[in-house]
Amino acid sequence: GLGDSTVPFATLSTAFALDGEDHFIVFEIDKTNNIAKLYIDNVLEDSVDITTLGNIANTQDLYIGSKNNVYFFKGIIDEVRIYDKITTTNEKTYLYSEKIGSLRKIDTLFYKDTLSNEEVYTTDIWDIIHSCVPSNMIKKEKLNEGDSTTEIFSGTLNYYPLESNLVEISYYSDSINYEITDDGKGILSGDAATGTINYTTGYYSIIFYKDIDVEDEVISSVNKITISDFLLENNLISPTTFILDYWFSGTNYTVTDDGAGNLTGTGITSATIIYATGKFNIVFSSATDTEKDITCSYTYEANSTPDDESDIVINYKLTYNLNPTEAGLYDSNGNMVAYATFPPIQSIDYNNHTAFQFLIKKV
Repeated sequence: GLGDSTVPFATLSTAFALDGEDHFIVFEIDKTNNIAKLYIDNVLEDSVDITTLGNIANTQDLYIGSKNNVYFFKGIIDEVRIYDKITTTNEKTYLYSEKIGSLRKIDTLFYKDTLSNEEVYTTDIWDIIHSCVPSNMIKKEKLNEGDSTTEIFSGTLNYYPLESNLVEISYYSDSINYEITDDGKGILSGDAATGTINYTTGYYSIIFYKDIDVEDEVISSVNKITISDFLLENNLISPTTFILDYWFSGTNYTVTDDGAGNLTGTGITSATIIYATGKFNIVFSSATDTEKDITCSYTYEANSTPDDESDIVINYKLTYNLNPTEAGLYDSNGNMVAYATFPPIQSIDYNNHTAFQFLIKKV
């Protein structure tokens, strides 16, 4: 219930589930319509008229979690929110669902990192955590989550403008870690991805595949009549890009595929390339020149689609300083185990940082 020490009102009767699980419980007082509402896991479970409660005044004590100063709530109240404006049910549901401004979750996360051994000091009584956060560095901001299918992602960073030459994007594809960096001119590039980023607006677009040129790959170093093998980069060869380079009687010849995987030219009886696998078969009318390599050039598509349920994260540096007001400490399971809030800290020097310390007493 909620009231002062002398004025009780009808209590909410919905029973709480004792199932060993955590539940998100919200008790709301709507003085505009004189209704008290009980939400459990964002679902309205009960309501009651509170007309007899009267007005809430700053001259009287406000008791939360008790009835008539006699019956008390047993448990931990994680947080109390008092709004100074009327919010709609949808707004309230959104605020609680997203935990915005809540101690259950850092409001706007801009820096997240794993503590090193040098940042953790342990005694028989205390665990002391001491670390720092750069005032203008964003670390591990989540851009999106892979689904093993989507190849193009775009959006806008949480903060901007940002410095050039200091953008790093990381993700996993087939359980292999990949990185993408910027070139200082807004072009993003990685081993198997490309894209763009606007340093002023924070807008980015990433394509998780790219065309890569291979030049002068040796497919035979001795004179041959028949060659059947796979290219070193043996998948997704771009049509019309396969070029065969060979020698007959001291003359160099080159032949390009026709886009359907066929090659025809001087001294070639038959030659084909399968774009999907990189498998090629070449039959010459006679042996090619001795001590002249048979080489080829081609373009293939390198693909690194982000794995399902894997995060695509970015690190970057801003052109200005942030003023942090919260710090949280998480365990290995991602649960927040310590939280601190403080007034905005203004960094004057461009290289300043915010240092913080958690002292956790062992029980």
